[in-house]
Amino acid sequence: MLEFPEDFFKPQIRDGFFVDATMKTMWAADMEVLAHISEVCERHNIQWYAAYGTLLGAIRHEGFVPWDDDMDIWVLRDGYNTLMEVLPKELPEGYMLQSCFSKDGYNQFHTCVNNGNGISIRKEWLEEYHGCPFTVAVDIFPLDYLPRNPGEEEVVLGLLELVSRGSALATGIKYEKYNEEELKLAFNELMEAKEYLENFCPFRFNMQYFEDGDWRMVASDFWKCGNYIAMLYGEEDADYIVDYMDYSKWHKKHRKECFAEVYSADFEQIMLPIPCGYEEILHTIYGNYMVPVKNWGGHEYPFYARQLRELRKIVKEKEKSMNPDWVDTSENENIYPENWKELLADKKVVLFEDGIPLYTEYEEAALDKLEEVLQTFKDNKDRITLWWRPQRQIREALRLVSENMLERYDRIVSRYREEAWGIYDLSLDEDRAVEKSDAYYGENNALVNRIKGTKPIMIEAIV
Repeated sequence: MLEFPEDFFKPQIRDGFFVDATMKTMWAADMEVLAHISEVCERHNIQWYAAYGTLLGAIRHEGFVPWDDDMDIWVLRDGYNTLMEVLPKELPEGYMLQSCFSKDGYNQFHTCVNNGNGISIRKEWLEEYHGCPFTVAVDIFPLDYLPRNPGEEEVVLGLLELVSRGSALATGIKYEKYNEEELKLAFNELMEAKEYLENFCPFRFNMQYFEDGDWRMVASDFWKCGNYIAMLYGEEDADYIVDYMDYSKWHKKHRKECFAEVYSADFEQIMLPIPCGYEEILHTIYGNYMVPVKNWGGHEYPFYARQLRELRKIVKEKEKSMNPDWVDTSENENIYPENWKELLADKKVVLFEDGIPLYTEYEEAALDKLEEVLQTFKDNKDRITLWWRPQRQIREALRLVSENMLERYDRIVSRYREEAWGIYDLSLDEDRAVEKSDAYYGENNALVNRIKGTKPIMIEAIV
């Protein structure tokens, strides 16, 4: 088990971004999972490398990219295939190996290792994962050789596109996305793709999956076939190494000399192996990689938001089981303070969440923007009600940035609550606000991912 100094788990501002204590426990849990994978690799003489955001974090931050939460590694194909054989036998009990090479119907080209299949508040779990109750994951990406012959490269990419199409069709059938006529066409296209692919690689699809209508396994078989296609060429046929899924989308390739030697880099409390050509690799992937791009909006952030909602349900059920007289006194959609009922009557409701990243990056300018936003909604209070749900740790984050900012923020909140023309909601009941609102305004974060596609969304920007 890894050891961390006590200070590691304290909230902090990193590169102008607030990292809370919960995220720190997830980082520690990530590293525990990686340590188990690394031990297996070491026993079998398998070389692995920090990849993507993990490699970027090692070089630019000497640790996690502050707005990231998982870990990625690369393994060259020969080592990857060995790893797929030994990991199921040697990972700790309870770990999940999600791979198209296993029989769980995993619908991806790469592999994901999870430390479990849900949330746990067992004492042993919390001790092992430094207080993190959530499932965390490490992604393992295979690296293959790109044929130097342009014609052969075109064939491989075409086959992989067919693999992706086949997997998508099987998934569409599984989730009943097609009408009767479309279903026939999809099935015929699947069979044609299967036969065509089998002519080009030594993989054979399992017909039993088709006959049983096990479309999840059919989709997984297509990705397994994709892995076999990626193995058609070896080192002697290539000048470049690729993650084929990355290459098929973005045409990002790396000279094989970039992986000829292994260096080490500091990463939080551990050392990670990195490819000797890391600078060239990072430039290929990210361009000017030393300039941070805070792209948390591209994911659900905080990443544990969904699991946190599940955790609250678990805790509530635990309270019920331990106390037969327990009564749920939490707020729900039918219980509102009296003044809320009037505010919600015959008006459009805009759900507003002011996000921590905007304050840590733009500081006083973000508070200026907050006052401007509140004034705009106040001017339209006769037809619009603002439902303000601040992120729960916003005061803690502001205190780390500046006591003066925290004092100003508190004054803004106090004035808003005293004027009482809008709702100020500090409850844990996010569902109620999501359901009752007609639109969203605020930062691009986890709440946006819940609302997307159902209500109008306006993303706040500091100009």
